[in-house]
Amino acid sequence: MFPRGVMSSMGKKITVGIYVDEDTVKTAKELGFNISKLCENCLKEAIRRMKQPKTSKNCSNSLFCSQNDSQLVDGAGFEPAASTMPTWR
Repeated sequence: MFPRGVMSSMGKKITVGIYVDEDTVKTAKELGFNISKLCENCLKEAIRRMKQPKTSKNCSNSLFCSQNDSQLVDGAGFEPAASTMPTWR
């Protein structure tokens, strides 16, 4: 049985289930990714981008918009710079 929620510095966390390609999960674990934190960071970034005003007249989806139309993703990636979790190797 999973707990209903876990408290963190950002507030209450809940357990969710997602379907991800098996090879993708295997590779992510081999690379030492914290899949839960990576998914959380991706969701936060997607929410932030959807809430920000559109900056381009030709941009219909602010999730992938940036000041520079030739740039698909701006700034750093979604994975934290360092993880305190042990690797799966």
